[in-house]
Amino acid sequence: GDATKVQGDATKVQGDATKVQGDATKVQGDATKVQVNATKVQVKRLLCTP
Repeated sequence: GDATKVQGDATKVQGDATKVQGDATKVQGDATKVQVNATKVQVKRLLCTP
């Protein structure tokens, strides 16, 4: 019984770690998106400058 519980806890911890990693990846992706949008805005400004 204990061994099964320990294994279950380990699996849960691993799942939490994966979730945290997934969240971190999402945050990174959002940051990249913001950066890309900022770059696009800058390029537009440069193109519009006479």
